[in-house]
Amino acid sequence: MSLENVVDEYLEHVKDFNAVLQEGAQINLRKTKCPLSLRPVVKLNLGDAFIFTAFHNERHLEQIKRVIRSSRFPK
Repeated sequence: MSLENVVDEYLEHVKDFNAVLQEGAQINLRKTKCPLSLRPVVKLNLGDAFIFTAFHNERHLEQIKRVIRSSRFPK
């Protein structure tokens, strides 16, 4: 997989997440429940799931920054 493909795929995920957030504006985020993919028995309210996903994405961005700063990253 090329770097361009990874970036394009990530940007597509961000676009999809933004669309879901827009749809969520019409929903009660506290009452709507969604299952976790790892543990379907455990459910978060939709607002918490959005927060979790946003922080998870931020973590990926911090990982990208660390990789770019690495001495082994091609310049």
